[in-house]
Amino acid sequence: MRRTQELDGRDTRASLTLVRLRRQLGVVQQEPVLFNRSLAENIAYGDTARDVPMDEVIDCAKAADIHNFILTLPQVRSFVYLNVKVKVGDSALPLFPVGCMMQGYETNLGASGAQLSGGQKQRVCIARALLRRPRLLLLDEATSALDANSEKAVTRALERAAEGRTCITVAHRLSTVKDADLICVLDQGKIVERGTHAQLLGLRGRYWRMCRGQHAA
Repeated sequence: MRRTQELDGRDTRASLTLVRLRRQLGVVQQEPVLFNRSLAENIAYGDTARDVPMDEVIDCAKAADIHNFILTLPQVRSFVYLNVKVKVGDSALPLFPVGCMMQGYETNLGASGAQLSGGQKQRVCIARALLRRPRLLLLDEATSALDANSEKAVTRALERAAEGRTCITVAHRLSTVKDADLICVLDQGKIVERGTHAQLLGLRGRYWRMCRGQHAA
């Protein structure tokens, strides 16, 4: 039997090259990766193939529920006009003219985003992923390292980010996947159960036992 891998009804192996497929993909990982650059630049790095306008950076920050927080940050003024690109690995990362920045977006995050909480870092990474305009959004344990309050804020942002696109969530916290259209339960790399939350509870199998253990039923 021939197996296919489809995205929006198209066989990805037949109609999409690996490069084109990756262009359709946005990823939010468990450990957020931030650079020692401004907030605006950290978001803009989501798409290094083009010069990203500032209004698009702001729109993505709003969608990730981080814009209002950014505006509370002190504005760091600089008299250096930046309009060049720096090279990081194989990618050219755009730097923006200071005059285009809004208050807070100029704030330098420091090494690994030291100025931000875990939840704030994740929301910056969500904004970065959205900047790619992905058709497929992969959330790899995106809330597992967060406390309860941060998890709620990030979950709201993820729910908004998932609207209108295919979203694959990898999670051990079952509360983050209860509302998914399809839940697949994996054991040693194999799918052992699949269905909605209600359907899987009705099976009273592995998923049901996991929910009981996490009080997520």
